[in-house]
Amino acid sequence: MEVDKQRIAELVAKIQSGDNSAFDELYKLTSDRAYFVALEFTKNNQDAEDILQESYIKALSKINELDKPESFSSWLNQIVANKSKDFLKKKKPVLFEEDENEVFDFIPDEDTSFSPEGNLDQTELQRTVMEVLDELSEDKRACVLMMYFEELSVGEIAETLEIPEGTVKTRLFSARKDL
Repeated sequence: MEVDKQRIAELVAKIQSGDNSAFDELYKLTSDRAYFVALEFTKNNQDAEDILQESYIKALSKINELDKPESFSSWLNQIVANKSKDFLKKKKPVLFEEDENEVFDFIPDEDTSFSPEGNLDQTELQRTVMEVLDELSEDKRACVLMMYFEELSVGEIAETLEIPEGTVKTRLFSARKDL
């Protein structure tokens, strides 16, 4: 993970100096997490892809304003979160509809062995987890998903959602209590 942050910082510095050939690798290193942030908000693959595209366009147009290249991922995730919030304000969809499992479709299965019983158990576990998460408020759910599915720190969540770290901690504590 630390190697990725260092490599991302190098690529951002190259882009800032005018070397746009570094964008492809930067996209490969950062797009999965950014897509997942958009998907958390929209719960729709196509909308998440559209938001991701708009976010990269904005990020590239403002990349020279980024003072610390090593914070590109957090900065991009903040742009994605803001674009997602703007999208939801316009569309106002119901989050976590029946096709909730698409969040899990994006997470790679780390166990590559074939086990029908295990796959059934995994599917049931995913469904149960999503049902429980669905009972949380949108704010708490976003913090829980970013913390446990994206493995973001409290600081990164706060930066992405543009809220104080104390608020993130409170939402996580409250969500744990609710669960």
